[in-house]
Amino acid sequence: MKLNKILIALIVSMSSLFGTGTNEKPISSNKINTINRNVSVSGTSSITVGQSTTVSFTVPGNPLSWAYDVSASGAGASGSLSITGFQGDNRTAALTVTGNSVGTIIISGTGQYLVDESANGVRNISIYKTINVVAAPTPSNPGSNTGGSNNNTNNNINNNTNNNTNNQTNNGQDNQNSDDPEEENKDKKDVTLKSLTISEGTLEPGFDPNVDTYIVKLTSDKSNVEIKAEPKDSSVTVEGAGKHTLKEGENNITLTTKADDGGSKTYTIRFQVEKKPSVYLTLGDSKDKYGVLTLESAKKLDGFEEVKLKVKGQEVQGLRNNKMKVTLLYMMNEKNVRNYYIYDETAGKLTSIYIPFAVAGKNYAIVTVPEDMKDMKGFTFNKVKVEDTELDGWVFNDSKFKNYVLVYLMDENGEMKLFQYEKSSNTIQPYSNAAPVTMSEYEDLTKSDALKPVLMGVSGVLALAVIGSVIALFTMKKRINTK
Repeated sequence: MKLNKILIALIVSMSSLFGTGTNEKPISSNKINTINRNVSVSGTSSITVGQSTTVSFTVPGNPLSWAYDVSASGAGASGSLSITGFQGDNRTAALTVTGNSVGTIIISGTGQYLVDESANGVRNISIYKTINVVAAPTPSNPGSNTGGSNNNTNNNINNNTNNNTNNQTNNGQDNQNSDDPEEENKDKKDVTLKSLTISEGTLEPGFDPNVDTYIVKLTSDKSNVEIKAEPKDSSVTVEGAGKHTLKEGENNITLTTKADDGGSKTYTIRFQVEKKPSVYLTLGDSKDKYGVLTLESAKKLDGFEEVKLKVKGQEVQGLRNNKMKVTLLYMMNEKNVRNYYIYDETAGKLTSIYIPFAVAGKNYAIVTVPEDMKDMKGFTFNKVKVEDTELDGWVFNDSKFKNYVLVYLMDENGEMKLFQYEKSSNTIQPYSNAAPVTMSEYEDLTKSDALKPVLMGVSGVLALAVIGSVIALFTMKKRINTK
């Protein structure tokens, strides 16, 4: 055992002195919090014409990355944002809008954020907020006279004729009959909803009796939905609730509440049903089919640009990174799980899954492990954990290296290869096909700088001894041959 440690120490010392090209400094990384919430939106719900307001958007938790687009329209307002961020960046963005006319400003957006690198680690972002723009109030003028004529005014001033009395009486009656919204609304029935639920998907934003427009995003396998609505006032009726058939694309369903006093309110739900794939491909020897989807709900990837591709004679959307020489299709499998897949444009086939993956501050992608690599001597192929992400990989059969695992990843240059991950220090580096030194052994060896010259001396002595032995053997052989 002591001899083994001496040899290991010698290897480590010489590696640190001469370099192997694979050693990297540990880089700390925050652990990933598994979350399942949506972007929070804050801001006022009502402004007057000409007034500006700022709406803030905050991505929840501590995601690995996020990307979304948001825009404003209606009531003469305009503006848009394209937001991309990574773990450690500011998760809040803001958009300022101005109401230029009476109406409703609609702020909407879509995107995705990544909580971990598993197949279910992608969360969809759906932003929706309305801001009512109302007319600015007209200042009152105590000196104005709303009834009668100039003659009446003069009579009021003089206050000495019967007409004056009549005009004052008329003015009093006019004032009594003037519109008073508060008085009128006292007897109006409440036509807002108490609750609004749907059998498929999620309302965005969440239900609010005063919000009258919602967006619901549904996958292509959803063709029916049931809507339930309950009014606050039991005497108010609701039209439009019940079961509805959905088609691909946008489906606008309206619900109208009606009171017997003539009051009413309309709610609109915009069901956006994903288009079904029309092109299917297989991956490797698997018989499972993968359908090509549009990029509308896909997570945006840095370094990739959107392109049009011909796949089986049909035009589809894809992503391409010229530096990495990688082309991606956004697809779903037969279980409705969605991911990116690497597409070989020349061969016209899928070659691997592609899941963006960050570890120890570096960006990689999880890719499909080739079948002929799964059985490696000294290792067991199994599920392994890198930070908080579970993926296919290898564990060392030697329990001394229990803190190490191997994973097969694609780096930022588009190269697929094995990487060695050390759990306790959270470091990752290319695998050099040699067994690693355990951390305890490495720490013992690097405690003192004085150890390096000693090890160099030992290695020098060993080298001289080997050379001396070779010379001695050669000399002895020569003497024997001479005799």
